Amino acid sequence: MQLHYFFLFFFIFSYATFIIFHRLCDKPFHLNTIAMKKLILFLSVIALISCAKENTEYEDPCNESNLIRKVRINNLDIQEVTYDGNCQLNESIERFAYQKYIYNSSNQLEKIEVKFSYDGVSCYMQPGSTGETFTDPRKAKVGMFFVFEYNVNGTLAKKKLFYNNNDAPQLTSYEVYTYKENQIEKIETFNPNGERNNMNTFEYDSNGNVKKSDFYSISNSTPFLSSSYTYQFDDKINPFLIFAAEGSPGKYTNPNNIITEVLTNYGMNGYQSEDEISYTYEYNSLGYPVMINQNSYIYGN
Repeated sequence: MQLHYFFLFFFIFSYATFIIFHRLCDKPFHLNTIAMKKLILFLSVIALISCAKENTEYEDPCNESNLIRKVRINNLDIQEVTYDGNCQLNESIERFAYQKYIYNSSNQLEKIEVKFSYDGVSCYMQPGSTGETFTDPRKAKVGMFFVFEYNVNGTLAKKKLFYNNNDAPQLTSYEVYTYKENQIEKIETFNPNGERNNMNTFEYDSNGNVKKSDFYSISNSTPFLSSSYTYQFDDKINPFLIFAAEGSPGKYTNPNNIITEVLTNYGMNGYQSEDEISYTYEYNSLGYPVMINQNSYIYGN
């Protein structure tokens, strides 16, 4: 196997799992450590160079010019976002993953369908995808999906994760939300048997940003602190608020942008380790970031 295929295969596994569970499951498997972020960034560059992407256009009837449309790294598109006629999030298209957003009659997010369109040792879709290249992941089969349920006051009550097992949906886990003063205070994750697996708690600053999040593992029905994140922010507009309906407090719900995050891991016998990462931004005249470290953000219609 050629070296770049090895990197591609390893990147695919890390990237797809990291992106989907970081955004939608709020870090249940600790894949979002800062070290993993740096590794994925390195591997993503190799993978992007290894497989050339076609110039695929996606329909987007929304004319709002301040919504983010693309994320680029080194002049290569790594994510594209489209919107429906109401300027609600419609699709998120990445190199090997695709998410389709479906709303109910009250314009609440009802379902997210997730597709993966890759082969670990080539740049083509998995069997059954009509031979299309990986550059249009919309043509892949739905691999998993999330279903959202709401309280009578319209707040998110529960999020369920299903995997398609030979086209038969299978409940894998679900999250239950607890609120304090209209902010998500706690997310508890349960297995299909109703057993609690882990828990996240959140603290907010005066602007509504998540300033601290704690992750608790569950052992013998008892939670113990496993890791904590603390954050500092700028005073500019966060373009990723478009993902807020997914119910993952932090990057996708903060009004402002993270400039520093510190991860503290807690081990046995009082052992602790810390890792810190900082983000540098450039902004446009409206206060939206157009550059973060190596990534550039593209807005418009």
